[in-house]
Amino acid sequence: GLTAQEQADLVAFMKSLTDERVRFEEAPFDHPQLLIPHGHQLGAHHQLGSMAAEDQVEILPAVGQQGRAPLGLPPLQPFEAGLR
Repeated sequence: GLTAQEQADLVAFMKSLTDERVRFEEAPFDHPQLLIPHGHQLGAHHQLGSMAAEDQVEILPAVGQQGRAPLGLPPLQPFEAGLR
């Protein structure tokens, strides 16, 4: 039931609450290497047979206290950027 202006104001307010350290994955938002499940590959050779599906993963590299910059990684993009 919000007007277009109220929606825009709400989005602007919520963005103002975001900690910039999150974008750069700086401490305390640093993390070890993470493996993120990303579907399956059919027909991969596997101990269960050639038709078994094998997990695929995306690798999110480890990021230390200094964040993404020392690794040459750009800042994280906002969620909405992936919607375009």
